[in-house]
Amino acid sequence: MEYSKKARERWAGASFSAAGALLLGALGVGPWEALAQTAPEAEAPPVLPAGTRSLEVRRGLVVRTTPQTAGAIRGRVRGDTRLPAGTAMRTTDGCGYWASVGVDAWVCGSDVRPSTREPDGEPFPRVRGRGWLPHSYLIIPDGGVDAYATPEAARARTPSERLPGGFMRRVHSVPGGDLYRISDGVFVHRDEVRRLHGSPFQGVELATPEGLNTLAFVARDRVRTVHANRRQQRSLQRLTALQITGEPEPGVLQLEGGQRVLASDVVRPPRSPRPAAVGANERWIDVDVGTQTMVVYEGDRPVYATLVSTGRRGRDHDTPLGEFRIWIKVGITTMDDLGNANSAEDYSVEAVPWVQYFQGSIGFHAAYWHRRFGNRMSHGCVNLSPKDARWLYGFTSPTVPDGWVAVHPTRNEQGTFVRVRNTTGG
Repeated sequence: MEYSKKARERWAGASFSAAGALLLGALGVGPWEALAQTAPEAEAPPVLPAGTRSLEVRRGLVVRTTPQTAGAIRGRVRGDTRLPAGTAMRTTDGCGYWASVGVDAWVCGSDVRPSTREPDGEPFPRVRGRGWLPHSYLIIPDGGVDAYATPEAARARTPSERLPGGFMRRVHSVPGGDLYRISDGVFVHRDEVRRLHGSPFQGVELATPEGLNTLAFVARDRVRTVHANRRQQRSLQRLTALQITGEPEPGVLQLEGGQRVLASDVVRPPRSPRPAAVGANERWIDVDVGTQTMVVYEGDRPVYATLVSTGRRGRDHDTPLGEFRIWIKVGITTMDDLGNANSAEDYSVEAVPWVQYFQGSIGFHAAYWHRRFGNRMSHGCVNLSPKDARWLYGFTSPTVPDGWVAVHPTRNEQGTFVRVRNTTGG
């Protein structure tokens, strides 16, 4: 007969009183024989039903780093997600049990339902079709617009409120051709606002480390190339990525195909040695506010380069210089300065996607409201094009599993290292 470890330990330490030993002797049964005849302790039933493969999230929930309600927050998961079911343990804290759903990730049993189905969840935010943004957006023009509680009120021109100019809102639906319903639950006239589509610009994935040495981006609005024989001029659009093949004379760069361009008309992302705090194969990010560029590395190897928009000069908008680590990743959030009495301007930008904070409220995120990458434009954050922001969100750590809307790093999964510097002093 096989006994549990707990039972063997208890039996090995058992003692018998003299009276008990005499009684057993009178019955002709030795003490160890009596123990052998005792029924073994029943094994506790499994915490999760047999065949459980996943845990269904009934509604949005908080994931903790430890199996306790006071544990630090690991992240948040949206409803209609099935998380992988790992180790589970019973508790008496009202949850019934806690289950592991990943590295340093535990959920309360009362928030989930065991399922025999495979884990599943949607990336958040999700981009549908061939677009580059998860939602449709609009901007309220300077001077503001009237907003209406219902479509009927809008057509009767009976406003319920006035929306301030400059605020950006997500468009939830388009009920008919003349109105937009926005996130505040109100309606605005389509011809009184402006839709925002974001920039299709994307940086360059570097096939080889040497690719960074020959990469440049057009930095001005009106740039023309000149062929080596001074003819065959062509225009270059701002943000265009170029391959440099040489420098035939000071201040002039040779391009593929024989064209030439002035060095002052382009930006070349600078290369950087790996910081001492970064491991040999660790991923890290180098932001240069002087050139308004970002280079992403794996150890010593550059793998991606692009243009960014950091904080504007003055008004305390400068992007802080230094070394940081990403402390939270958030799929979508609203950014505003409405509660800051010392702010020189009010702004409210809704549903900003692919946000990665590295110092307080300063971080990387998509900017769907401008196309001026390569120029200082932000209130302090590092603005990226939607495509760049989405790429970077998937590249950095901590990893955001499908179905998760936010995630914090832990000791076992650090946030990606970020360095912000200024190589030009500009």
